[in-house]
Amino acid sequence: MLRKVSITGILMFVSPGSLFQLVVGIILCIGFGFSAAWFQPYVSGTANIFKVGTEVTLLVTLVLAVMLKIDLSTETMPCVPWGDDESASACGTSFIGVVMFLTNTVVPGVTMAMGVFTEGLTYNIEFLEDMSEEVGETENPLRNLDRSESKEFELTDGESDDPTDGSPPTKSTE
Repeated sequence: MLRKVSITGILMFVSPGSLFQLVVGIILCIGFGFSAAWFQPYVSGTANIFKVGTEVTLLVTLVLAVMLKIDLSTETMPCVPWGDDESASACGTSFIGVVMFLTNTVVPGVTMAMGVFTEGLTYNIEFLEDMSEEVGETENPLRNLDRSESKEFELTDGESDDPTDGSPPTKSTE
């Protein structure tokens, strides 16, 4: 929540539309990106990898916005083969636009795929156990789960447990 407030709320009051605003945004993105990589705030490793990828995407987008703010007419930039007039500034802005598009689509997709392939879509049950012991008030239903042997589910209200007999579950008359 602090990241959202900093990057969207507070940053809009820092010299709106200036290069300084972009530089402050870049510094905030670097700080929040490193903190997300260091502290890994999510239970899932896939979510942590995706978070760092999206932070990198935002950082690159802000750096490209700085490039759009400065005069690129004196710089040699590659031209994109479609829609450019031959002026140097048009080549630079269209190239930056293509790079920005690729950055905002490819990087999050690659980090999501990388997270799924390296971490999978798993969930760390031990984390829930640790959290419920620290909080104390929250009852964790998985705390007493014995993962060493597989058990079948037991029906405790007297229902029939044979799913092949075709009859609806019946209650015992005990």
